[in-house]
Amino acid sequence: MDLCGDGEALYLEVTDTGKGFDPLVLPASSSGLRGMRARAQSVGGSLKVESAPGKGTRVIAELPVSSGANSESSCPAGAGGSRN
Repeated sequence: MDLCGDGEALYLEVTDTGKGFDPLVLPASSSGLRGMRARAQSVGGSLKVESAPGKGTRVIAELPVSSGANSESSCPAGAGGSRN
């Protein structure tokens, strides 16, 4: 799990090496990802899901921060929120 920010947004990235899944084919009973996406969108953010069967999963939440926040990036190069 990684958490970083760049003054405009906070980025939370969670990665696992599990069995993975096809994010375009979610069972109707699956509300976890839908709920996370709805909560991110409710504050003006977004949720990105990268997964494939046998490849694990990577979930990145991008959440805006209020104006006046520190504009210096705390994200490592290549991280979900890196704007370098």
